[in-house]
Amino acid sequence: MTKPLNAPPPAVPKQKRSLESQEAILLATERLLTREGGNDFTLLDLSRESGMSVGGIYRRFVDKQGLMLVMQQRLNERMLQDYTEFAREASQSAANLKQLVPVLIAGMTELLRRHAAVLRKIVEESMHHPEMAQNGIQIYHAHLALFKRDLLRYRAEIAHDDPEYAIEFCFNAVYELVASHLAFGRGSTVTEQDWPRLLANLQRLCLNFLAYPL
Repeated sequence: MTKPLNAPPPAVPKQKRSLESQEAILLATERLLTREGGNDFTLLDLSRESGMSVGGIYRRFVDKQGLMLVMQQRLNERMLQDYTEFAREASQSAANLKQLVPVLIAGMTELLRRHAAVLRKIVEESMHHPEMAQNGIQIYHAHLALFKRDLLRYRAEIAHDDPEYAIEFCFNAVYELVASHLAFGRGSTVTEQDWPRLLANLQRLCLNFLAYPL
């Protein structure tokens, strides 16, 4: 089981209005992060975007880094929920490894693409904050554990002599190539032109690596 993330919890709102205010801050942060240069927003920018006073923001989050840690946790929870939902559907519809692999790869890559705008900014921010970087490692391994769990249902069908290593290899390859395509950790973005080809190649790579012996 993975360790809990290290994000310091925000002050727990006790009333509906306070809950709504906190949600407004988080949604405003997400909007700011998806804009060009979003990482450079100030608390004054956030105040204007959310309609909350700077003092109101400080009452809920110690500083910008604390806010970004909460955003990282929030995004992780959303992505884990999304993965769980599509993986359940994929597992119910697939009858064997060869049917499951392409569907899981498609779902995993689409999940990264869907959240790319915010995820890109969080990756960039984590390069300067060790705590966020450590959380990112924990998140990565949490997703790997789920991916491995789903594919190991068909352990006997995996042609590699070390099924767990083979699954980790595929997960790492998919994540690294998608991260490169979506420009995680870089300032520029890339076009969507080659996305279908990338997806097809990743599905082919993982299916051949897992299901067919050399």
